[in-house]
Amino acid sequence: MKLFYESSPAKKIICITVVIQLLLLPVSEAVFAQVAEDNTPPTIVHLPIKTGIKGQTIPVIARVADDSEVGTVSVNFKNAGRFLDIPIQMVKTGETGTLKIKVTVEACYVFSGPGMWYDTLATVTDNEVFDTFEEEKEHGFYHIKLSDDVDGWISFAHSDPVMTGAVYSGVIPSTATMTDELVYRISAEDIHHNKLSTLPYTIHLIRPDEQKEQKEQQKTQEQMAEKVVKPKPFYQSPIFLGIVGAAVVGGVVAATSKDGDKKDGNNSGSISVNGEW
Repeated sequence: MKLFYESSPAKKIICITVVIQLLLLPVSEAVFAQVAEDNTPPTIVHLPIKTGIKGQTIPVIARVADDSEVGTVSVNFKNAGRFLDIPIQMVKTGETGTLKIKVTVEACYVFSGPGMWYDTLATVTDNEVFDTFEEEKEHGFYHIKLSDDVDGWISFAHSDPVMTGAVYSGVIPSTATMTDELVYRISAEDIHHNKLSTLPYTIHLIRPDEQKEQKEQQKTQEQMAEKVVKPKPFYQSPIFLGIVGAAVVGGVVAATSKDGDKKDGNNSGSISVNGEW
């Protein structure tokens, strides 16, 4: 303190300035944190469940991301009346999933299944962004949302991920699946209490025997589509088989012709006296 009083006016000003800055530092950080606080709710990507089995549980999967940190994710449902006040908590599965992808080519086909042998649903263009439900890694395809009612598949090679997040899982109990229909929605809230809920989705509940019939029909349709449209390896293609067949036939003809020439050469001097062969 004695040194402060004995110091020059310039040094006193510097000391006072430093003290004021130190005192205001916590206030400045608090103000900055308040200004920079996240006010955007989480992003939810979910493939709506269209059918379920009466009397059985229904698993619900969603992909959720947030600019700061996701707090809670839940599923609410109703089969009559209003949504339940007590939501069913969804938990992280430990997986990381892609929520959005961007097309990276001028024109890209969207297929009805994870393969180029499926039906073509649409053509999308460079820089278009789509929600992504899942990845089919064996053939390298993203499952994307084309519109509210249409989903399809796009190749890894023609797109890039632009948003990733955590995969959450929950279960609608069997006690809620005894009716013909069930309505549900998913909600997510971040640590700043910003909340978002999806639109209500309707699940049509069917009997187990009806599900078996539907699965058999779907499997048959997929097998037929794959058999008809899926490209065969080149060595099995009609072009390759035609070339091989032509080569074999040509070889046989050439060999036959050569043998004939040899025979003709052996008989060239055996002309009869009367001029007949």
